[in-house]
Amino acid sequence: MKLWRYSGWMLLGTGVIHNAVGLLLGWDIIGRMVKEGLWATVGMDAERNAVFWFLAAGFAWMAAGHLMQIWIRREGRPVPAAAGWYMLAFAAAGCLLAPDSGIWLFLPQAAIILAADRARHRDTAGP
Repeated sequence: MKLWRYSGWMLLGTGVIHNAVGLLLGWDIIGRMVKEGLWATVGMDAERNAVFWFLAAGFAWMAAGHLMQIWIRREGRPVPAAAGWYMLAFAAAGCLLAPDSGIWLFLPQAAIILAADRARHRDTAGP
């Protein structure tokens, strides 16, 4: 099975899960921000910044996953290995700094991208 064909969907799904957790855990904070009218309600408040950036990261992962899936569909091949290396570096740093988080989800995704690139180069190499 060529798991790389689903690389974009995996990252998009990670973003969806991330934002579901963010909404669940940050619901009270978001509610207070809504009551205050949303405009300029984050400020320098640490909790509000944490919720905002948590959700922003999830949306960025959803967008990146969608773009990866568009690439895969149009090109018919895995995304470039650079995507896997960036994802691996991000995951390694995150696992070191926050091992109790869900950042481990990025490790298999990075491995799938890197393995697909390696297999593609092996298959196209001459004798």
